[in-house]
Amino acid sequence: MLSKTQFPKEGMAIGGAIAAGLSALVFKQIALLPIAIAVPLYLNQFNLKRSLKDVASDIGSINKTITQLEFSSASAPISPANPPSPKQGTALFIDGNNVKFSTDKVGVKKIVYEELVKSLVEDGSEIKGVYFFLALDPKSKGQNKFASYLKRIGFEVREQHIRRYADKIQDTDIDVLLTTEMLDVGKGCERIILATGDKDFVSPISYLKRDGTHITIAGFEDTTSEALKSIADIFVNILDLPGVCLS
Repeated sequence: MLSKTQFPKEGMAIGGAIAAGLSALVFKQIALLPIAIAVPLYLNQFNLKRSLKDVASDIGSINKTITQLEFSSASAPISPANPPSPKQGTALFIDGNNVKFSTDKVGVKKIVYEELVKSLVEDGSEIKGVYFFLALDPKSKGQNKFASYLKRIGFEVREQHIRRYADKIQDTDIDVLLTTEMLDVGKGCERIILATGDKDFVSPISYLKRDGTHITIAGFEDTTSEALKSIADIFVNILDLPGVCLS
């Protein structure tokens, strides 16, 4: 039978052993804590490195594909989706007021316009259109009758009424109208024939020539701008055309 004095000592010994065991267990857990944290971090780094390696591999494949495509594009012939249509035919533009001024100047009473067209397009090429530009006085019966005659023989007449001012200055934009339509029609024509002597048409004619259009200027030797003559591929003196000018 244990004495009262022995029980407390043995109990204290057992309690001390239990406390020591618990302390050791806690110490081991604390010691293992960095490992528990480090392992997931290591695994994450490993997975990240592997992912980066995969991405690098994918980028390498993409770059290789792009290089192959660039090489294929460079070696393949260029084939435009909508190649430009070839220029065809001839269009004739007549600056009616300038031609009238010139005929009065050189002593010609009348131009036979049917013969003018035949003489200027004698090579048999397709005529895309004959455009006659006329600034007219709406009160003039003679001019209106002349415009009707041109329409009857198949000309496309572009009329513009002359504007009158109090100081008797007359104004018209007929040259602007002619230039605009000539540039529009001319881009599809192989050849443009312009009957005029006006130097104001040098710029639009230069543009058409750069675009590959053949230019013929028809006018009168003494009343046609030298700049216009020099820029044309061919200059035709209307006085030299048989059956065109009536004195």
